[in-house]
Amino acid sequence: MLASIIFVAEAIGTIAFAISGAMLAAEKNLDIFGILVLGIVTAFGGGVIRDLLLGITPPAMFSNHIFFLLAALASCAVFLAYRLLAVARDKLPACLLRLDYAGVLNFFDAIGLGVFSVSGVNVALEGGFADNPLLAVTVGVLTGIGGGMVRDLLNGEIPSVLRKNV
Repeated sequence: MLASIIFVAEAIGTIAFAISGAMLAAEKNLDIFGILVLGIVTAFGGGVIRDLLLGITPPAMFSNHIFFLLAALASCAVFLAYRLLAVARDKLPACLLRLDYAGVLNFFDAIGLGVFSVSGVNVALEGGFADNPLLAVTVGVLTGIGGGMVRDLLNGEIPSVLRKNV
């Protein structure tokens, strides 16, 4: 039961972070490859950092392909949504055109941050580091913010977690 709750939570976090990475890429007018790369890097960056710090090789992103597929599909959905919006811009109601991009991006970032911070602490505890709470908390924080930081650095920006309220 607990394993399925963790699986669903991590799937939601993966999709949320992939959407936030893909949205940032689409706003910067990157092509489909750029959108896929930023979506996937955002979804898995924190987990890869976590696994390398804990000595888990290969990183978990390579052990369950369903998460990779979810990140790729979410990124492609964002690509298609942006392309459809660009084509139908003059036919859409004004309320859809005034979508708060920053608010939507922050919403998906917040979902991913919460899910993966908890997931990172859980992996550290299950990995035998329960006697080191500083390590577990640090790994949890890095898991939550790592993908977004890598996304922002690849995008040539100061990571948003370092300049905005989380």
